[in-house]
Amino acid sequence: FAQDVVDMFYDKLEIVGMGENDPGVVFAGMGEPLLRMEQIRETIEHVHEVRHGVPFRVSTNGLFPASVAVALADAGISKATVALATADPGQYTELMRPEGGDHSTVCGFIASLAEAG
Repeated sequence: FAQDVVDMFYDKLEIVGMGENDPGVVFAGMGEPLLRMEQIRETIEHVHEVRHGVPFRVSTNGLFPASVAVALADAGISKATVALATADPGQYTELMRPEGGDHSTVCGFIASLAEAG
């Protein structure tokens, strides 16, 4: 399904030159996209089969282990946006009410993303 949406989107674009105006693909929206990591990988593989140089980005809450950051880099994600609502760990918990992690999890994930490239 995701591949069909990407194909439909790119069929309507007029990419010039070396792709300077290519907006790329962003995995974001309602819900956490990294809960569907396999779908992200499949979509990237499909797009790379038919289009070269497409930039991929993801927006995430960052409540994932370092291995997911490495998997994102390996899959071809070139940029990530991580929601970190506050620098204060207590305030973060109050605002975000995270399940399965906390402020330090997000900070660790951000560091892992930077290390993974």
